[in-house]
Amino acid sequence: MPKLKQFCLVLIVFFGILFCLNFVFAAFGVSPPFVLNDYLSPGSHFEQKIVLSRDKPEQDLENFTGDISVNIIIASLIILGGIGFLVLEDFYKNLFSFFKNFVNHIKPTIHTHQKIKFTLHSKIVLIATALLILSGAILFYLFEKGNLSYFSQKELVLSSFFQIITARTAGFNTINIGSLTSPTLLLLIFIMFIGAAPTSTAGGIKVTAFVLIILSIIFFLRGKEEAVIFGRTISKFQIKKAFILASIYLSFCLVIFLLLLYTEGVNFEKILFEVFSAMGTVGLSTGITSHLTSIGKILIIITMFTGRLLPISIAIFASRELVKPKIIYPEEKIILG
Repeated sequence: MPKLKQFCLVLIVFFGILFCLNFVFAAFGVSPPFVLNDYLSPGSHFEQKIVLSRDKPEQDLENFTGDISVNIIIASLIILGGIGFLVLEDFYKNLFSFFKNFVNHIKPTIHTHQKIKFTLHSKIVLIATALLILSGAILFYLFEKGNLSYFSQKELVLSSFFQIITARTAGFNTINIGSLTSPTLLLLIFIMFIGAAPTSTAGGIKVTAFVLIILSIIFFLRGKEEAVIFGRTISKFQIKKAFILASIYLSFCLVIFLLLLYTEGVNFEKILFEVFSAMGTVGLSTGITSHLTSIGKILIIITMFTGRLLPISIAIFASRELVKPKIIYPEEKIILG
């Protein structure tokens, strides 16, 4: 594990250096501006803000919509933070084995060869992450092609990939979220609902739970009792946990959504976006957060805490040993549909 921490630190420092080489400096704003000590009376204070952009800090990264290096560097860091420590550890081990095999190939006196093999968890996370990003970016591009017609092709492509990546966990934006069309907002809501991988910095139900739900539905429709992926059978208990997590997650979002519809006189889809953004601890907003009532802000705060703790809490409860009933009652079928 210490080696993994060093590996992650090297990655972060590497991307950080690249980020600095692109002349992206933290902007320091002092309020009120140019305060001198001579003008500060005893007991007075001033604030200092640190933001991640230049010129107009309130626009987040909108100044870098067409900047390839900024988009790639930040998106790469978001992906690394979203795939989880288990995948990073697996990647580190396989990368170490790859270089060791390469050295062994150069030195013919050494005949040891380590097989490069990812765990089932890593395979699911990496493939699902790639598919979600690719398919999401394509849909984003198609939905916003007419709406963001003033963007160049480069800016639209970069924005499509960046916003899909950042909606899974980070909350940065290179375009005004409030200006997006309804289909795009719904797409981002779906991405925020899924989130990223377990043991990562992301919220959502997690990409592994989403994959298990999809797999169980596919195998059920094909008339097969067991769900199998990469030559491994997924236990029914894990599939049940995935459905329970998604059900509780959606139910809580629905309750908060109904309460916010009652307390706020805001657009339907913007409220829905705000709820899933808070629940997924993403941080994106269509611009209505500051205009919410006090009750609305409290509900959003509760939603953020719940979104951060809910998946972990369910995982802890699910890890307990199941109590076998002392009496087994006869089974009877219930009609569905």
